[in-house]
Amino acid sequence: MCGFVNDLDSFRNAATASSPQELIRNIYDRISADELLSVGDDPATRQANLELLVSYAREYSDYKDGGTLGDLIFNLENMSSLTAAQTAGGHG
Repeated sequence: MCGFVNDLDSFRNAATASSPQELIRNIYDRISADELLSVGDDPATRQANLELLVSYAREYSDYKDGGTLGDLIFNLENMSSLTAAQTAGGHG
């Protein structure tokens, strides 16, 4: 448990000083994401999805001139909510 708390504190500190893609890469490296993704069904697709997230984070950071990971997540959540509302309303 102590290791988890230390990692979480480290990620919080990195979030204030890192770009979103750097923070995501830091988390991937710390949790050994490559090893975790290699287990189970369709690891290539899961890896591609994570790389896509890093790509979105990089593009967002570049577009927003240094936007934070929190900003990115907020906007992704709003896009998902908007898409769901448009689909439900027949506007999508």
